[in-house]
Amino acid sequence: MAVVPVGGGLYGGHVYVTTVWYRIETEDTTYVLAWSRKKHPLNLTLHGQTKIAIDGQNAHILGDSGKDVKVPIAEKIAREKQP
Repeated sequence: MAVVPVGGGLYGGHVYVTTVWYRIETEDTTYVLAWSRKKHPLNLTLHGQTKIAIDGQNAHILGDSGKDVKVPIAEKIAREKQP
């Protein structure tokens, strides 16, 4: 529940979260992906191997079903190289 000021008064309403955040780690980069289709989550295995291709600000994920899904990249984080 959220209360928001509107026109000098307060309005209360429900806030629905519709974004699922995925974190995919490669050897040198961690990608944070924002998926906004709550009714159709990505078909991925938790802690499993995932095929990913980067195309600008989008990631192409090859899910467990073999379907290529384009997902926007919300954040790229460089990982420290291990000696």
